Amino acid sequence: YIQHNLLEGTIRANVHNLNLAKNEAILADFQQVSGNIGSRKLVRVEPAESFDFFIEHEPLDFKVKATLLDISLDGLAFNLIKEYFNPRAFKKGQEFNTYISLPPTGQFRGADVKFKCRVVNVMNPRWSRMYRMGMRSMLDEKTRMTISQYISQRQNEIVREVKALYDMIAKMTNN
Repeated sequence: YIQHNLLEGTIRANVHNLNLAKNEAILADFQQVSGNIGSRKLVRVEPAESFDFFIEHEPLDFKVKATLLDISLDGLAFNLIKEYFNPRAFKKGQEFNTYISLPPTGQFRGADVKFKCRVVNVMNPRWSRMYRMGMRSMLDEKTRMTISQYISQRQNEIVREVKALYDMIAKMTNN
């Protein structure tokens, strides 16, 4: 995905050719992306391993388990098993209490956080037994700092993993 102030919206392209020795890539099949993909302005990270957390809808008095896909200071994405989906609760704009035990990563020791979220996106691919949900977070300052520390440490891990993979591929292509 490509974004630039000279481009209108977000552009998607496929890597046609990759030359690691020269740090060059040839892109092809450019397409304008519809919807709000790429609209997050803050860094989001995926956990090293997926983990479950709880969301609670107080007006309908239910609490369900979901699987975290990614998190940013602005929001989170998660999968919800179809059997847990309640169409009255999971409408755009509905608010939930969110309970997450962030796992240790890097120098971050792990922490339990609780905050409110608002539903902004609901997708259910026909072939899937999961709903993919997106929520906007409403964080107090302490929770924002805790999540920021988790994101920073996880981002450092991801950069190290990508660099190690790049170095390994570059070494293989130079031999």
